[in-house]
Amino acid sequence: MTIPSYELEMVADAQRKRLVNSIEELKSRARENMDIRLQIRQSPLLASGIAASLALAAGYWAGGIFASRPVSAKQ
Repeated sequence: MTIPSYELEMVADAQRKRLVNSIEELKSRARENMDIRLQIRQSPLLASGIAASLALAAGYWAGGIFASRPVSAKQ
């Protein structure tokens, strides 16, 4: 038994629409996940922790540049 071509076209059209909708949803989720402002609004504690860690690392690095280093005595 063969399936009429118009039914195959209807099935293909429905599948195409589902695929387009899935792709649009995936794009929307990707945009939301990459939006820095939204991420900060959703988890401000994590964002402040990351900022504090970066500030600490930058301070440690800057302090290392200006700290005096002991000179080894030559014998």
